[in-house]
Amino acid sequence: MVTMVHVRIFSKAALAWVEINTTRFKKAHPMKIASNYLRVLLAIFLFAGGSAHAQTDLGGGFTISTVTLNFSTPVGDVSAEQYVTFSYAGASPSIGPLTVAVTPPPSPWLNSSNTCVGFTLSSGGAACQIGFRFQPTTQGASSNIVSLTLTAPSNEGAGEPLIIPITLNGTATASGTPPPPPTGCNGTVPALSSIPAALGIGTQPPVRDLTAGRAPALTGCLVSVVRSALGADAAYVGQAPSGAARISQGGKIISFYPVNADACVMTPIGVNLGSTNMLNVGTSCGNVDVAPALYNVAEFGAVVDALGVKANINPHGVITVVAGNTVFMGRPDYFVTPGKPGTPSLVQGPDGLYRFTDSAGFTQVLRPAFEDTTALAGQAPQALATGGGSSTLVQVDGTALLTSVTGATQFLLTPDLTRSTAADAGMALWRQDAPNHFMFRGSAVSAAQGFGSNKTR
Repeated sequence: MVTMVHVRIFSKAALAWVEINTTRFKKAHPMKIASNYLRVLLAIFLFAGGSAHAQTDLGGGFTISTVTLNFSTPVGDVSAEQYVTFSYAGASPSIGPLTVAVTPPPSPWLNSSNTCVGFTLSSGGAACQIGFRFQPTTQGASSNIVSLTLTAPSNEGAGEPLIIPITLNGTATASGTPPPPPTGCNGTVPALSSIPAALGIGTQPPVRDLTAGRAPALTGCLVSVVRSALGADAAYVGQAPSGAARISQGGKIISFYPVNADACVMTPIGVNLGSTNMLNVGTSCGNVDVAPALYNVAEFGAVVDALGVKANINPHGVITVVAGNTVFMGRPDYFVTPGKPGTPSLVQGPDGLYRFTDSAGFTQVLRPAFEDTTALAGQAPQALATGGGSSTLVQVDGTALLTSVTGATQFLLTPDLTRSTAADAGMALWRQDAPNHFMFRGSAVSAAQGFGSNKTR
């Protein structure tokens, strides 16, 4: 399927034209329309064969950022938004307000935004954009075009219709298959420059700034994955000063640290478990490593400080609190439940799990966590005799699945909430201390953590 995008530049007087070689819309001899029109068309077609991001000079200080948009998106997913941007750098201070009408593109393309309506382009200043997305339903490659009608302001003269073809190319990959990275792509998302200190909190994890670089587009793709997995009502809420990012869904908030993010490295689309407390989320425009995050770090820190202790949060979201000779090791649940405002509290429920509620009524369960997942992956296969090549996958609730290399044997491992601060001098790197319960550690001088085991196959 081949279609084309047309941009029409016109205004009310039929015999007037848009003088592309000057900085203003003004009247001229109508015979100049054809030559000017063909010159612009030729320039556009020449650029169309080049880079998808080559800026095209329309003359008179007007430019269009690109004449080709290339999409690669799995079937059933929605791509990140891509833009056609109009800018002006002419001699006049500004030109506008403009009017741009967009003919709805045929499926599987969407015209997702248009900031050019009523917009005034200032010389060397702000530009306006028209956004498109790709939402394929079947595999394969296709191209398409729609019409953008840009109207010059009446006080700037008038022009005959001018058609600029902008090609939309789309490749629909199989569902769950990551697209190839863009050629020459540099998609590393910068780190958040500063995270405010909080009373009662020691270390906090370094995270990525979801407002910088290619992060906004990548965040949109991440939300699309969440919508596919949990529901169409998922929406990005923003990133808190602590670095925790938030997505609303189903009346709750998903709170997570964006630990790593890259818009060029592709992983299988969906939520991918790993051997650490992080999850990898593969999207159609890059991947993000996420860890569970406290929804309200400041108020949690104030509560533990009032108890006379301090909490540390490691790079994977695990919270450790030392109380005497005991270390509590937990990680917040990804889901935060709203409730009634009140005094912040940290309470242990009848199920043995702690729950933190902030002053606004948002409650988060704190689940036991494996503090040293590297040691777990090394010692658990020996303790449970699953053999070499066994895999350990940490699940969303903090438990882990230990699976033999053949897949025939599998155990569900549940971490203890506490450990002693002292190392067990007489213990090896692992030992069984009770039926279906083991202790493990990373070295002979480190303290051991316990886990319960349940054979699932």
